Amino acid sequence: MSSATNYASIQGNKPIPLSSCARSFYDMILQHLASRRLQSNSIYWHKSLIFPFVADNLGPQVVYCPPDQNITATKMRTVVTWNTPRFKDNSNSPLMMTCSHQSGTEFYWGTWNVHCTAYDNNPNNKPAVCQFRLTVKRK
Repeated sequence: MSSATNYASIQGNKPIPLSSCARSFYDMILQHLASRRLQSNSIYWHKSLIFPFVADNLGPQVVYCPPDQNITATKMRTVVTWNTPRFKDNSNSPLMMTCSHQSGTEFYWGTWNVHCTAYDNNPNNKPAVCQFRLTVKRK
């Protein structure tokens, strides 16, 4: 075998060239295994193994984003909650989601912009962004 990124052993020990798409997928598996301190030559492809593969060339999409909220509060600080934003992706990989503020947090009087962003495993894809505004007013 000349290079782990160019060949995979699928039928016995006979090396079979990989297409560029499969090579990227194979490289991703090698990177994943390397992060877990395993050797790349511990991967053996077998003709009975079927890997569902979707080319992840699309970024995540927003499924649900909470609406803007106007809250009237008697105290300077009040707890504000909202439903969790939801995202989807064309791959079956879990999404990483970060939010600038968390539901159930205390907010002071004023206007707050909340941004929640979802990323998939492909760093070339644009993330999905959910934005909404909280306005906490004095009663």
